[in-house]
Amino acid sequence: MSRVLRPVVLAFSIFAVGSLSTMPLACQATGLSAASSASKTFANMGTSIGDVRDSLEKIASNLDEMSSAEKRGVSGDIQKLFSSYSSLEARLAKTAKRLDDAAAACKRETTSYLDLRRKQNASMTDAAVKQLDLKQIDELVTSEGQTRDAYMAVKSRLEPLLSSAASLETYLANNLNAAGVEAGASLFKKTAGQIRDALPALAACEREYRELADSMVPPKDRPTTSSSGA
Repeated sequence: MSRVLRPVVLAFSIFAVGSLSTMPLACQATGLSAASSASKTFANMGTSIGDVRDSLEKIASNLDEMSSAEKRGVSGDIQKLFSSYSSLEARLAKTAKRLDDAAAACKRETTSYLDLRRKQNASMTDAAVKQLDLKQIDELVTSEGQTRDAYMAVKSRLEPLLSSAASLETYLANNLNAAGVEAGASLFKKTAGQIRDALPALAACEREYRELADSMVPPKDRPTTSSSGA
C-alpha cells in the first residue's frame, strides 16, 4: 500500500483548453459539474474508509484491555468494557455498511463520468486537443483503477476483521464471566494485533481516494475531508 498515486492532469484544465469558440459553454459547464460530483463521491469514499479505520482502532484498544481483564475479575471494569465494545461493534457495522454504499456510488459515478468525458472527446474537431484530452482520460482511468484495486485489497483484509468483531461481541455477551474472559484473553489480543496490522493499509487507501478527489477539481472546489463523525 506504499504505492504513490499517479498524478492525474486535472479535469478542469481540459475544459479550459476546450474554451475555444467552437466548444459550447453548456458542454464546459456539464463537464465541470460532473467532475465536481465525481470528486465529492471519491472524497466520501475516503471519509468512509477513515470512519471504518477509526472504529477498528477503538475496538483494538478495547480488546487489549479486555485481554488483561481476567486479572481484575469480571466486576466493574469488565462490564464497562463490554458495554463499550458492544457500542463500538455496532458503530463498526454501521460504518462498514456506509463504506459498501460509498464503493457502489464510486463505481456508478466513475462509469457516468468517463462516459461523459468520452462522449465530449468524440465531439472535438481539433485533432491535437482531442489527443491531449484522450491522454488525460487515460491518466484518470489508470489512477482510478489503481485506487480501486487498493480498496479491493483492503476489503479482502477487512471482511474477516468485521466477522471476528461481530463474533466476539456474541461470545462476550454469552461468556461475560471469569472463565469465559480468561479463556478468550489470547484471542482478544490476537484479534487486536490483526486489526492494527491492517490499519496502515486502510490509511493509505483513504489517502488515495482523497488525492483522487482533489485531482479532479480546482483547489478552491476541493471537497472537505473531515470525518462523518459516525
